[in-house]
Amino acid sequence: MLVVGIIGAIISAIGAGYSAYASSETSKAQAKQARYNAEADADAIEKRAEQERLNRDTQRRADARKLKRRRSLIEMGYVKSGVTMEGTPSAALSEQAAADEELMQNMERLSIMRGEGYDVAARNTLLRGRLASGAYRRSARTSLIAGALNTTASGLNSYSRWTYR
Repeated sequence: MLVVGIIGAIISAIGAGYSAYASSETSKAQAKQARYNAEADADAIEKRAEQERLNRDTQRRADARKLKRRRSLIEMGYVKSGVTMEGTPSAALSEQAAADEELMQNMERLSIMRGEGYDVAARNTLLRGRLASGAYRRSARTSLIAGALNTTASGLNSYSRWTYR
């Protein structure tokens, strides 16, 4: 009976050890995948931030052209109606130019804030990925430790059942 108990303990230990190893490998793969996903997500967010910067530059140039054209049309309207550009019309155009400039600056600030938001989101995504990866690695170590303890307990249990009958 002693031989059967020893064989049972060995088989039980091998099964528990393999289970712990498989669980550990799964956790390691999950850690690797979590980090990869976080890096891919952060890369996509960083590309959106870069696109926002490119769009901002393009939009700034288009807005400047549009505002200049609008001021020219206003000025041409004054001139066509016979109004001279001295006094009130000139002041009105100056005020319009100042308002247009303020509008462009506000749009620029908004775009900058959006870009900074993307940068923060990318950093947060990387941090979440690192934290998840670390949690999976800890899970892998825990699986190995628990597997070792379960293997030992299972082996002792099998051994005691077969030897003390």
